[in-house]
Amino acid sequence: MQVQPVGGYLANEVGQVLHTLGLTDKAARTRFLKAIPGLREAGVGSTKRLIF
Repeated sequence: MQVQPVGGYLANEVGQVLHTLGLTDKAARTRFLKAIPGLREAGVGSTKRLIF
């Protein structure tokens, strides 16, 4: 995973890493991400970024 020039990480890449760590369904990954305080989303579609 690389930090994007405009900040954050691509949501797709974050999802792949979480899947590798055992969060194999989308609902589990969503619950995990919602538990992170201060997490923001920017962009849409394939350019969606998660900013921690």
